[in-house]
Amino acid sequence: MYSVYTTKGFVLGSVESGEANRIYFIYTEDFGLVRASAQGIRLEKSKLRYGIDTSVYGLFSIVRGKEVWRIVGCERLTPVPHRIELSRALSRVLYLVKRLVHGEGSNPDLFSTLCAMIERIESQKNDDATLIELVTVLRVLRSLGYMGEIGDAPQAFFSGSLTDEMIEYAHAHRQLLMRSVNEAIDKSQL
Repeated sequence: MYSVYTTKGFVLGSVESGEANRIYFIYTEDFGLVRASAQGIRLEKSKLRYGIDTSVYGLFSIVRGKEVWRIVGCERLTPVPHRIELSRALSRVLYLVKRLVHGEGSNPDLFSTLCAMIERIESQKNDDATLIELVTVLRVLRSLGYMGEIGDAPQAFFSGSLTDEMIEYAHAHRQLLMRSVNEAIDKSQL
């Protein structure tokens, strides 16, 4: 008998597998990046069919098989972002995470960074989506070790909730922050 693990996670992407299956790349709170198979998900009778999609933040029930994780349950924790530019910003950040993270291994800083972005998106403030994306990308790069200190940015800038003060700081220092992101991505050789 296999143990069922329930963990929060973000769907980073997916690929089709076989006739009706799909492999999902999920960044989980407890296990880091996992590749999990959803058996028969492309069939109309599948219970998981409408619960899992790219960029979904949800509660996943997974079982470790001999070679791959299997998804046995999923519950969305947030609706799709209400503004298309926020949805696209979230997709780009999750794509970056997929490219930078390889293999299992928990990273609480990275997971809390993604959660902070979701919280800010759900707050329904009339934020500039590019600023939310910029701050989140900075935090992602820093949590993965691709970036050090940035100018006079306060330490609180890199952890916790995305506050109005952080968004204002990003607006005022956009050029410096963009340059720092570009340099870090260049150094990562992606």
